[in-house]
Amino acid sequence: MKKLLYLFLSFTLFISNIYAQDCNDVTASATVIPSTCQSNGTITITFAGASADKLVNKQYSLKSTTGSLSVGPVSTNVFTNLPPGTYNLEAAGFCNTLTGPSIVRTVNNVVVTGSYQEPRLSFVAPAATSTAAIPTSRNSYQNCTTGLVVVLLENGNQTSMPTFTITSAPAGVTVPQVVSAVKATSGSAAAGWRYTLGDTWPAGTYTVSVNDGCYTSVTSFIIKELTAVPTGTASYTYFAPYNPGVPDCSKVYYRPYYYYNSIDYPDFYRYYSDGLYEYGIAPLNGTPKDWFRIRYFSGNSSTYQDLIDLGPGKYSDYYSSGSPTNLTLYTRVKDCPSAITSIGLYLKIPAFSVSASDNNCAGIRTYTVNKYTDYDGVLCYPLTVTITDRSTGEVVYNNTNYMSTDPAITWVCNTGESFYRNITDANGYKLQTNYSLTGIAATDTPTPSLSTFNNYSSDRYCDYYDRPYSSSYPCDNGYPNPVYVTVTDDTGAVIQRDTLMSTVVKYARNLQYDKQYTLTFVYPNSNNLTKTLVSKTSSYIPTAFTLTKYSTSVCADNRGYLRVSATSPLGTGYMRKGDTVIITGPDGYVSQSYTKTSDGSSTDYYYSFPETYLPPGDYTATIVSCGKPYTVTTAIQGGYTGDKLGYNLERDCISTKLFPSGSISLNGNPVSTVYFRMTQVPSGSGANSMVIPSTSKESFSLTIAGTYILGMMTSNSLTGCAIKSDTIVYNPQPLALDKDKTSAYSCPSGETGYLTLQATNGVAPYTYTIYDETNTIRLTDPMTSEHEIDLGNFGVANETYTVRISDACGNSFPQQVTLVSLDRTALAYGQTPVCYGSPISLNGFTVTNATYNWTGPNGFTSTEKNPVIPNASSKEEGLYIVEITSTTCGVTVKDTIDISVYDPVSVADLHGKMQEATFCAYQAIMLGQAATGGSGNFTYQWAYNSSNLGTGVWYDIAGETNPIFKSASTTYMFTSTQANPTRRYMRLTITDATCGPYVLYYHTNARGCMFLANPDLRSPGTETTGN
Repeated sequence: MKKLLYLFLSFTLFISNIYAQDCNDVTASATVIPSTCQSNGTITITFAGASADKLVNKQYSLKSTTGSLSVGPVSTNVFTNLPPGTYNLEAAGFCNTLTGPSIVRTVNNVVVTGSYQEPRLSFVAPAATSTAAIPTSRNSYQNCTTGLVVVLLENGNQTSMPTFTITSAPAGVTVPQVVSAVKATSGSAAAGWRYTLGDTWPAGTYTVSVNDGCYTSVTSFIIKELTAVPTGTASYTYFAPYNPGVPDCSKVYYRPYYYYNSIDYPDFYRYYSDGLYEYGIAPLNGTPKDWFRIRYFSGNSSTYQDLIDLGPGKYSDYYSSGSPTNLTLYTRVKDCPSAITSIGLYLKIPAFSVSASDNNCAGIRTYTVNKYTDYDGVLCYPLTVTITDRSTGEVVYNNTNYMSTDPAITWVCNTGESFYRNITDANGYKLQTNYSLTGIAATDTPTPSLSTFNNYSSDRYCDYYDRPYSSSYPCDNGYPNPVYVTVTDDTGAVIQRDTLMSTVVKYARNLQYDKQYTLTFVYPNSNNLTKTLVSKTSSYIPTAFTLTKYSTSVCADNRGYLRVSATSPLGTGYMRKGDTVIITGPDGYVSQSYTKTSDGSSTDYYYSFPETYLPPGDYTATIVSCGKPYTVTTAIQGGYTGDKLGYNLERDCISTKLFPSGSISLNGNPVSTVYFRMTQVPSGSGANSMVIPSTSKESFSLTIAGTYILGMMTSNSLTGCAIKSDTIVYNPQPLALDKDKTSAYSCPSGETGYLTLQATNGVAPYTYTIYDETNTIRLTDPMTSEHEIDLGNFGVANETYTVRISDACGNSFPQQVTLVSLDRTALAYGQTPVCYGSPISLNGFTVTNATYNWTGPNGFTSTEKNPVIPNASSKEEGLYIVEITSTTCGVTVKDTIDISVYDPVSVADLHGKMQEATFCAYQAIMLGQAATGGSGNFTYQWAYNSSNLGTGVWYDIAGETNPIFKSASTTYMFTSTQANPTRRYMRLTITDATCGPYVLYYHTNARGCMFLANPDLRSPGTETTGN
């Protein structure tokens, strides 16, 4: 047994030794470090196994399956500076000796991950407001350092704080200087983070760069210089009394008035929002004792008033009727002495509220004097009040200590009495001099009256009118009821009798137009006092009409408002309840109509129709008023029309400048000046803060990526509507190397290489400088060009170099390139598989001074470097061969790429179409179908429409993600052949992970259904005894 075991172990060791001798146990694996910049990923391929250390002359190769990158064979097993993508790797060597067995191992589909996108730096324009979440820049006052700089950084590495550097700035600012930055509390790398740079800055032009460890992005901008300071409005009406327990005649409340909105005055509003405006009040040309923050910018408010000390002067020193102004109101910028403005101000001489109540029957008038509590009541207490008999000079009232808290002063004057009132303040200032107080004569005579004839409410009937009348009584001891009223016409005939009780209003009814009537009022309890009034009026019933276009819309082509106006023999006519108007016009105009359904109002002499499209031509209004027809026809000219709205773009280091153009005509005649504004801008842009007239050469500055809407207007207004608009999606791309025009290679078996460099995006010209692989030793002088740069006979084959690229604005980044041999690199590449019906894009490796010749399935040929084959199908599947003939190298090299095409998606023909689906009432609704073809990776989502007409909003149905939808409630089910389910229109969105979405629509209907009965069923009959 032991012998058998020994033999077995010996055999096993022998077999193991055989594997070790031919190295077949060797395996290869790859480890990946993701790319955190444009291309700094790493793949390390490693041999493993018991025989791995026996391999000699090891060589390694890498080839991208998603691009043109190909390296090797090389002796290093570490591939660096790789962009994100998928790679196939090959590792080879000889077992034991160079004459030993060749060992080749492949590791395919190795993925270098990385989502890095080059950072884009933009200037956030000054705005009226700023918050910690959404900060904005701020312009600076002249000779002061009050500006703020906020930039927007999109993409890049922002997990840690990037490095911001001021590289150029106005005189007095040290450059270059690395500045601190405060990151906004809201944002994301993709949408961008805002950063507030440093502290405060003077006005001028700046350049700022940011480096995130991979890339340097630059932006230039201007902080504008401000000189104007809001003066506000100075008025005595903004003062209010200060009345403490102990009188103080030098202090007064003031409510500053500043009215500046954020649209028309964004800089003013910003400094107000930031608490940087202050005001103060002092005696004329003096210096305020105190400065107060301006806390309200929409006028003034009692909530925001401040106590002003005008001492040592007293109120009376500053009283004025308007000239001169005895006070000065100053407005200044905090901590900026040169930014200040002033305006004159004064205290109004106080006035008093004087009222008189009369007892006419007794002949008594009672005067009441009240103090005002506003600007008319800035009084220096205590007051002295005296009342003197005018005839005798005797002082009949004297109060030398009248305070702000004392009640109103009253004085009674009887018939024939007369007095003077005088009021003096605590400083001896005469506030009221010889104000006359007199009694009244007694009377008890009642007075009848006719209400004023109203030509649109009294005169609201077509054949007659009603006239209101009433009577008043001067005494307060009861009305002398009754009052008998008789209405007679011009022949003396009585047409109406009535009795008035108290002061009610009654009507003389059914009076004829242009006829005189007499109203006789008899007061039995007033000694049969008789008074008469006469009523006569002409009719304002319309006798003619006009049709006009009373207003032209400036917001759309040929739109406006029609108006029908009425006239009468008296001038203006007033339409009556029941009158109708119908307007017809030329082709394109939709007829409009109106029926008056209410009683009269002051505007019934016309009716204005809603805005509508009004093409040029004849319009006819047919009116029926008081049963009589009228027709009027008017030629209406066209309105405003906008044409040829466009723009030109010019990019510089500060922004992309947009120069608008376009024209507007009125009635076919060009308008001399057209205005342009941005009606929509991305957050952080200041392009919506200006209006550009067509007569200027100004431009809008696009600094922030996003959607802009350019509007063309007839008026110079920041809020005006646009008659024409154009949407601009601004998405400036970061500086990069043009992948289609940049190449690095060597000729087969060559010792020297060729390097072609072409930058794209950014602002030309571009500068290229070549360094060694470690980016420390400069190998060439900087080379600047707006076009590509060709370096022939440069470098050594298979060596790696670093190219530093920068544009005219300072945007820059380093890029490593390796001079690969044309016979050892991928020459053909493209995306595969391709979706059915999509284009096939083929790409050839960039070779200077070369020709390309492609051949492929279905007879395909092309001499383009990057040909595109439309509408891919199975006929286009197969091998595509490219032959590149290099004039420089004198050789032709070949490569192939195998393109496959997905099968058609089965539901593609139904995409976007409405399908009819009919069901029986109460039958479960089943809709939909599964998709096949494509990548085979499908997801499904059902939605319903908010409108039973299918014209509303589509809402996804939670949980309905199967290809077949089956109704589970009456919400989706017909409950009769007439009733519609609540959600009659359904939508199925099928998304192929590779080939995109397909949308299927369903319109559900109900029909009457007949169900067959079993003929063998019989009635069981009635149960009887014995059965």
